[in-house]
Amino acid sequence: MSIRKVGAFWHYDITVHKGKKEIRRKGSTKNRKHTRNDALLFEASKRQQLLADLGLSGLMPSFKQFARRFQAYAAVNKPAERASKETILRLHLVPFFGEVPLDEVEGEKIAKYIEEKLSQLLPGKRGKAGETYGKKSVNNHLGVLSIMLNTAVRWKVMHKAPEIKLMRLDLPPYDFLSAEEVQKVLATPGEPAFVMALAGLTGGYRISEMIALRWPNVNLVNAKIVIRESVWRGRLRDFPGGEEDEEAVLPPIKDYVGAPKGGTTEEVPMSTMLVSAMKALPSRFAGGLVFPGPDGELLKREDLHRSLTRLCKLAGIREVTWHVFRHTFASHLVMKGVPLKAVQQLMRHKSITMTLRYAHLSPQVGPNAVDLLYKPDALPFQPAQKVDERESG
Repeated sequence: MSIRKVGAFWHYDITVHKGKKEIRRKGSTKNRKHTRNDALLFEASKRQQLLADLGLSGLMPSFKQFARRFQAYAAVNKPAERASKETILRLHLVPFFGEVPLDEVEGEKIAKYIEEKLSQLLPGKRGKAGETYGKKSVNNHLGVLSIMLNTAVRWKVMHKAPEIKLMRLDLPPYDFLSAEEVQKVLATPGEPAFVMALAGLTGGYRISEMIALRWPNVNLVNAKIVIRESVWRGRLRDFPGGEEDEEAVLPPIKDYVGAPKGGTTEEVPMSTMLVSAMKALPSRFAGGLVFPGPDGELLKREDLHRSLTRLCKLAGIREVTWHVFRHTFASHLVMKGVPLKAVQQLMRHKSITMTLRYAHLSPQVGPNAVDLLYKPDALPFQPAQKVDERESG
């Protein structure tokens, strides 16, 4: 990283190249009140000063060089976002744009990147044979690219960032359980996975939230759960600060506990069924994790998969994923006539667009809906009688 905090002060470590010679400067801000952003701006000014002293001030950094500075800045993001940016930079953006001067990353080059990614096959472990990167994945790459280039403008590294338009996406398909399948799941209360499945079916809770849930955030009296944390799977790695091999020493992929999806703490209602089921959990008296693993720590993914497979088998339903329970919650609410705005709030969707994927399940009133507005006897005139075309002939 180009900056780090040691004691009360932020320290910078700058490396620039003049030909084959590497010039390095270190120092500190010497101001106890400086924030991380203050330190980044201070480091940027020192870097510009060093470039000017060396007669290099007119040189534009390459995409790869600026990516290292950007990654240090992005380290203030929540861990899941930080890991996502690091992965997108390391595996996609830096290999493509690499040595291209930062201010030349625009228009045609970005279009070429999109074209190449949409035709690039997914790694074997991620997708089916012949499957390529989808629009959603490439849009995620473009989002990181846009943030990085606009950061360069804000730091006065370049004058203007290109406008990057994301591709329009179709709402992805989803699966949900029928009413009969739900009843079969509800008939397996003795299973270890039952309460987590019930949380999804009756509250739309995400499995990542249930794994991280602790008893201090559960209020059984008022039937509410406060979602403060969730679990995400990935790797945290600092973007390399030098010219060393960027593929070296990758940390292992593992589970991390961080802020929930959306980054905000939310209070979510519990159904009467869920309250009763959670009261019976033995973990309640330990006061730690609501759903601990066999070792008392976070549930492992393989244990979750095994318990869900067992639940589906005993319930006599097809094998599904944990997220299907959340989709089932929303789908059945809409089928019961609950307004989409209320469903959005219960699902905690930031945008109504995500909730609209369930709109087709809403009960249909039919073509006579226009006649529901007013009763004929309330009108100041007698409405015309409908004429049978066979009689009018």
